[in-house]
Amino acid sequence: MLGRSMTDWFEYIDSEDVREHLKAVGFHLSPRDAVYLAAVSRRLSVAERHKAWAEIMRGPGGCGFERLVSAAVERDEALLAELSAPGPHAFRCVCYGEDGETIATRRGISLAECVSLARGARYTEISRRTPGGGHVYGLLDGAGRVTRLAGDGPVEDGFEKLAFEFPSPFTEGETLRDVCGEGIFARAELKFLGCRFEPGLGMLADVEYVDALGRTTRSGQLLLRLERRNEESQTRETESRT
Repeated sequence: MLGRSMTDWFEYIDSEDVREHLKAVGFHLSPRDAVYLAAVSRRLSVAERHKAWAEIMRGPGGCGFERLVSAAVERDEALLAELSAPGPHAFRCVCYGEDGETIATRRGISLAECVSLARGARYTEISRRTPGGGHVYGLLDGAGRVTRLAGDGPVEDGFEKLAFEFPSPFTEGETLRDVCGEGIFARAELKFLGCRFEPGLGMLADVEYVDALGRTTRSGQLLLRLERRNEESQTRETESRT
């Protein structure tokens, strides 16, 4: 899947509908675009993301992003080392199911146990105190792979500056879902109202949904993570309400 040709770069896109639409219309992805897609992708583990970046850098047109990528890889490796280091600092592990509900919570366990617990969950959040008194955070997918890492405080890594415009496969009024959604967005039906490009944020879809308090709300969601709701997801929604 990683970096063998420009066609493979489409595989970094979380939404199958967006991915297949861009292929169908012959949309061209540049190495710059691929660096951004790998950065925001939830389909890639941290290790796969680093490998993807390395392969993009080695290919034609891949130069020019070395400093940005190198800083991100260095930060990830430092966070992963803190998360993996032996010691007395306890873990907190929270697993979430397909509808965003908490299905397991554990404290004081090892990273290996967190990975084991994450298998089969929709996603799992883990956190741990560092020797310096801060915290390191990770997100695991259903296979137990580490997909995102973070430390205390916001991170402005610069990848958002590489965001680009692309055509949407959706029409106004369609019902969508967030394939990477957490919390309310794990189960919310999203009514597509249109999309727009915001420099520094990327392609955003304006969507309408009912929030946890029953209020109709509008917000902008990353278009790369939205898909049409399939029959299976609609059936699960119906069952969850009965």
